[in-house]
Amino acid sequence: MYDSLNKPIPEFTYLNARGNIIRYRYIMRFFYEQYERINYWLRPEEVYEGVVAMGLDMPYELEECQQDLGVLKEWGSLVVQHDGTRVTTIEEYLKKRFRYMMTPYAIEIERLVIQLEGIKGYGGALQSSKLYELARLVQSLRNWTDRSAQQAEEHWDRMFEIFKNLNEQAGNYIASLNSKQSEELYTTEAFLPYKDSVISYLDEFISVLQQTAPEISQSLRDLQRDERFVSEYLEAVITAKRSVPQLEEVLTEEEWRRRMQSQWLNFERWFLGDERDRAQTVRLVHIAKETIYKLVRCALRIQEKGRSGISRMQELEAIGLWFLRLDDMDDAHRLFAYAFGLYETRHFLGEHRDDRSALAETSMWQTHPNKISLTPRGQQYRQRSTGPTPAIKRKKTTSIQDYLENKQWEEGLLQQYVAKGIVRISELPVVSRQERQQLLAWIGRCLGNKLLFFTTPEGIQIAIDRKTEIPTTTLECEDGTLQMPDFTLVFRKEGE
Repeated sequence: MYDSLNKPIPEFTYLNARGNIIRYRYIMRFFYEQYERINYWLRPEEVYEGVVAMGLDMPYELEECQQDLGVLKEWGSLVVQHDGTRVTTIEEYLKKRFRYMMTPYAIEIERLVIQLEGIKGYGGALQSSKLYELARLVQSLRNWTDRSAQQAEEHWDRMFEIFKNLNEQAGNYIASLNSKQSEELYTTEAFLPYKDSVISYLDEFISVLQQTAPEISQSLRDLQRDERFVSEYLEAVITAKRSVPQLEEVLTEEEWRRRMQSQWLNFERWFLGDERDRAQTVRLVHIAKETIYKLVRCALRIQEKGRSGISRMQELEAIGLWFLRLDDMDDAHRLFAYAFGLYETRHFLGEHRDDRSALAETSMWQTHPNKISLTPRGQQYRQRSTGPTPAIKRKKTTSIQDYLENKQWEEGLLQQYVAKGIVRISELPVVSRQERQQLLAWIGRCLGNKLLFFTTPEGIQIAIDRKTEIPTTTLECEDGTLQMPDFTLVFRKEGE
């Protein structure tokens, strides 16, 4: 099935050939234009005159054109046929005369190149009217029973033509709205006139899709319950497809069946989804809505940016005169609240120092203010030294001592477990809070390694015994009980 993937495609060589690439492309484009005019077989003289007339900007002779035609023939882009037309001179009789025609591969390649040259962006469109027609075609499948295979094929071709076009066009249009060029447009004021039309266009498509997608989905679910009906419909389409004589691509009945079933499953998956992913219609609605939100946010940013540069001198002057005419302070407070609202708040976190005992019952306006010294943020600022700080040194010394004592206790616990070799959580007696924390720390380090073990700086290896299923147990601690897996820890010195 995939044997063709193991073979190169020499017909593409003329698009990237070194040296004479321009001449080759002019020749192939001339052949393609003549092919569209139903002029298939061309003589070298006709090709030479046509290429020169197209505006080839380099010296070119007929002999060079004949050599280029021979090269293109070797690459499989052209096929050759002896020219048996009547000769009029001895020179023509002695010279071998040939005619050339494009191969099917070369025709499709040149057609693709022309399409690529015409691409300026993603393009695409949201064809809402096609959704109604697709829903009608899917619903009409239930009435297919009395129709012929030819009618089944026509129905199938129309349904999948709409489905394919709708899928590609919608994907291209959504991609165009998220392209780099569109992102640059969203930051300029030139985007504002298009905003409303694009949003209404997306809204209409979302509305139609949400209306037709459930109808199509329900029809497909009804068809899934009747597998015999679907298989008979596909068999009728296969019969009609095989009745068309094909001289090039000849597929067996089984190959046709696999192709049609695959297309039908993809069609169902697009509207119904599967166990691995949701329906594409749901994703398309979600993407369209996200695009609308994005366009609205971009428009708001542009409008806010435009407002930021507007002078408010006249407004502030009018408010200032209003304040000047007020005699009551309460009225001034109210006017300020209406005009400016609340300022942006700032939160400071610190230790509250107050000698009042009932602070919770005391109003904040009755408490004493706390004075907090703020240090400058500059990088060159250095705090002045005010002499030794015994309290800080004593605290630092205490911290080091606590760390050494904790380290000594940890080494003692580790040596106890090394002496045991194997420690099972369910077999442990009541442990202290510190011992429980140390056990959980060791287990966490083991589970963080794919091999379920780690080595301490003292050279002791701690590992969790590998088991497919680990039951749950209760670890009794001095400060409570802990439900956890019944791990088995193995302690041994490195190298044992």
